[in-house]
Amino acid sequence: MKIKPTYDELLQEIEQLRHQLAVKQKLEKEQELSLAKEKAEKSEILYHRLIENSPWGMHFYRVENNSLIFAGANPAADRLLHIDNSQFVGKAIEVAFPPLAKTEIPFRYREAAEKGILWRTEQISYDDEKIAGAFEVIAFQTIDDNMVAVFNDITERKRVEEELIKNELLMRTAIENLPIIFYMIDNDGIFKLS
Repeated sequence: MKIKPTYDELLQEIEQLRHQLAVKQKLEKEQELSLAKEKAEKSEILYHRLIENSPWGMHFYRVENNSLIFAGANPAADRLLHIDNSQFVGKAIEVAFPPLAKTEIPFRYREAAEKGILWRTEQISYDDEKIAGAFEVIAFQTIDDNMVAVFNDITERKRVEEELIKNELLMRTAIENLPIIFYMIDNDGIFKLS
């Protein structure tokens, strides 16, 4: 013969089940939180490694009190510019890098930070008592009101390009002024009068 549980026993059993469910839910939530925290930590490590190990220089800015403020740089920026960029942290872009004040760059960087507009230029020439060279730059938003300018020194490439243009002009001038007729053969074996 089966004995029916009393009302109090049923309430006690329900309360135990409720407690077991709450403990299980708490453990599951803690597990989810732990996994999310672990993922976030791995993501943060990856993010820092990308910045620290990038061969491209990176300058970070934030919009603060209607000014574009230098927030930091990666090690490649120090190597490429041959300076310690930490001296500029907290300064407005026009104060940190005075030659940029009269260019479109502060405007473009602000657009990137505030509106998320990607900006790219193949060459910025920069020259002051600390930094000199030509740089290609890509600027983009990282989070609202923050941006990064990723840059590479192309000074040597530009010097070589200018040298090639100069040599080509010199060669062309020499050929045009020779008192003889010059023939050239193209890749198809066709003679061309020069």
